[in-house]
Amino acid sequence: MAVIGKIRKHSGLLVIVIGVALAAFVLGDLSKTNTKRTDTIGEINGEKISYREFNNRLDQNLEYEKQRLEKQSLSANENFNVRQMTWNQYLNDVIMGEEYAKIGLDVSSDELFELVQGANPHRFILQYFANPNTGEFDRNIVLNFLQNIDNLDPTATTQWLQIEKAIKSDQLSQKFINLVKKGYYVPAEIANFEFKAQNEKVKIELISTSYFEIADSLVSVTEKEIEKYYSEHLADYQQQEEQRDIDYVMFEVKPSVEDRVKTTNQVNTIFEEFKNTLNVMTFVNSVSDRRYDSNYYKKEELPVQLAETLFDAKVGTFVEPYLDNDVYYMAKLLDSQVRADSLSATHVLISYIGAQYAGPEITRTREEAKALADSIYNVVKANKNKINEIAKEMSDDPSAKENDGDTGWFPDMGMVSSFNNAIMDNALNDVVIAETAFGYHVIRIMGKKGFNQKVKVAVIERAIESSGQTYQDTYTEASKFAALATTPEAFENSTIEQGLNKRSVPGLRKMSNYIAGIENPRSIIQWAFNEETTEGIISPIFDLDGKYVVAHLTGLHPKGDLALEDVRELVKAQLIKDKKYEYLLSRVNGKTDLNQIASELGKIPQEIELTFTSPNIEIYGREPKLVGKAFSMQIGENSSLFKGNNGVYAFSVIETTPAPETALLDFYRNQLVMMLESRLANNSLFQSLETNAKIEDSRYLFY
Repeated sequence: MAVIGKIRKHSGLLVIVIGVALAAFVLGDLSKTNTKRTDTIGEINGEKISYREFNNRLDQNLEYEKQRLEKQSLSANENFNVRQMTWNQYLNDVIMGEEYAKIGLDVSSDELFELVQGANPHRFILQYFANPNTGEFDRNIVLNFLQNIDNLDPTATTQWLQIEKAIKSDQLSQKFINLVKKGYYVPAEIANFEFKAQNEKVKIELISTSYFEIADSLVSVTEKEIEKYYSEHLADYQQQEEQRDIDYVMFEVKPSVEDRVKTTNQVNTIFEEFKNTLNVMTFVNSVSDRRYDSNYYKKEELPVQLAETLFDAKVGTFVEPYLDNDVYYMAKLLDSQVRADSLSATHVLISYIGAQYAGPEITRTREEAKALADSIYNVVKANKNKINEIAKEMSDDPSAKENDGDTGWFPDMGMVSSFNNAIMDNALNDVVIAETAFGYHVIRIMGKKGFNQKVKVAVIERAIESSGQTYQDTYTEASKFAALATTPEAFENSTIEQGLNKRSVPGLRKMSNYIAGIENPRSIIQWAFNEETTEGIISPIFDLDGKYVVAHLTGLHPKGDLALEDVRELVKAQLIKDKKYEYLLSRVNGKTDLNQIASELGKIPQEIELTFTSPNIEIYGREPKLVGKAFSMQIGENSSLFKGNNGVYAFSVIETTPAPETALLDFYRNQLVMMLESRLANNSLFQSLETNAKIEDSRYLFY
C-alpha cells in the first residue's frame, strides 16, 4: 500500500531524538568500508569473469525466470537462486568446456537441427513448445515459431538463443557422460569380489564397552595433550571455505494497537461499500490485497470459514469481516451451480491482427475474423461433423493440423475463462462462438464429466499493516540499542538489560543466503565478510523489509587450518576416547583370551554375524575396523582389545560361511555399472572436476 513508500524512505526520521539519530549516524559512518572493488566477479581456471559480463547473463536469466514463473518481479530468494544458477552456468561452461576441447567433442549444426526439428526432439523442445489447449508437444508450433523468428520481438529471439544454447550444452554433457560410461568395464574378477563381499559371512563372539559406559571422571586430559594431539593431527582439522560467526538482535516492525484499530475501521467501511457495490470485480480489485478470482470451487477447496457459511447459502450472501493471522477477510457468494470437473470440445480458431500469438501471416481484421467465424458457425450448425475437417484446413491453432481441433479432456477453468464458460454454459453437442485473447473460436461441445456443486465467491483480503509511525518507532528502538552496543561487552549487556532475544549463527559462508528469521540476509553476510570487518566489531543497522538488525561478528575462520580454539572440544572428545581405551587396556592387563577379557570387564560375549559390505552393525553403529579385522582372521582366533568408533571391542571368530558358487556374475557386474551410472546421474563427474579446478569466487563483493 501507500505505506510502502514510507517504509523505504524512513520519512520523518530527522525529527527523531537528535542524540540517538546522531549516534546511529556516527556508528554507520565508522562502519562504512573503503574496500576497493575489483571488476572481476570470479576466476575459473585462469579465465576471468567480469562483473559486466556476469550481470548481462544474469539479467537475461532473471527475465527468463520471470516469464517462466509468469511473475512481474521475483522474491529475494528467487533472485539469489538465479544468481547461483548463473554462476553454475559459468562453472559448467569453463570446466566442462575445457574437457570437451581436449577430446574434440562438439554438436554439429545438423545434429542441432535434428534435436530441434527432427523425429525425436530434445526434451527442452518438448517442454517449451506445448499446445496451450492440450499441454502436449506440437511440432507445428516449433516450425511456425522458427519460420517467423525474424519478425518476433528481441526478447523472444534472446529466449530462443538461450534454449538453443541449453540444448547444445545438455547434448555435450550427455555425450561426455556416455563416453565415460562406455569406458567403464568390470572384469570378472572384480564382479566375483563384489559377489563374495556381499555373500561371505563371518560369525563372531563379541564383547563391547561403549565409551559412554565409562565415566569421564575416570580419565583426565591435560592442555599439553590437547596441543600435542592437535599438532599431530592438523590435517584432520581443515576448513575448506572461510566462515564467519555472528550474533544478532532483530527489531521486527509489528502493527501497533493504533494500526490495528485503523485497519479495522477501514475494513468495516469497505464492507459497507462492498454490500452496496454493483460492479463486484472492479471493487474487489480496487480495495483487496489479492485480485478478483472468477474461478468456481468445490466445498473442500474453500477456506473453512467461507465454506461453512456460503456453500449452502443463497446467492448474494455475505461473510462479514473476520481476522485470520493478521489478515481480514470478507466475501460475497456470486454464483452456485453444478459444474463438470472435466470438459472436452472441438474448435476452430480464427485469429486476427493484434490477437495473442497471431503470426505475421494473419492479415485479417477483428471484424473480418468475426464474419468468417459466423460463416463457419453456420456451416457447422448445419453439419456438426464437418468441424474436424474445417479445423484441419482453416484453424489458426497450429495443433489443429494434427488433432483436427480436438482439445482432449481438460479441467474446469483449465482454459481461458470465455472459452471454458462457453462449453460449461451450453449443452452437449451444441455449437457456439466465443472470443478470447487468441481470436474467435467456433466450438462444438463434445463432453462433460465429474459433476459437482461449486461456488464462485468474491473475496476481499486486507492485511493489518504497520504505519510509517510504527516503522519510525521501531527504528528508534534499534537506534538506541546501536548507540549503546558499541563493543562486544556492551552488545551483551544491552541485550540483557533491554530483554532482547539474541540469536547466534555459526559457520556463515560467503554465498550463504539463510539466517533464521531474515528473508534476505545478503547485506549482513556481505558485511561479515568485508575485509575491514574484524572480529568483535558491531554492525550498523540493517534495514531488511520490516526488520531492523544489529549484528556482532563473534568469529572469523579463514580457509585452511582450523584454530585450536575452534576444534578444542573435538580434540578433547577424541582424547577422552583414547584415555578410556587405555583405562580398559590396563584393566585387561595383557589378556588375549576372550573369556578372560569378558570376565575382567564384566561382559557376556554376544554372537553376531557380519558381511564385508555392511560396516553398520545393529546396536553398535558404524564399525568398519571391526568388520575388517573379523574378515582377516581365522576360526578360533582371538583379537586383542581395540578401539572402534563408538566403543572398545574384542572378539573371537567362531564360524565362516563362504559365498556359494554362482552363475550370476553378470548381475553383480551390472550392479557395479549401475552404481557408476547413478553417480554420473547425480553430477559426481562434474563435482570431481570442480573440486580440482582453480576457482576464485568474489561474488560476495557484489551481491
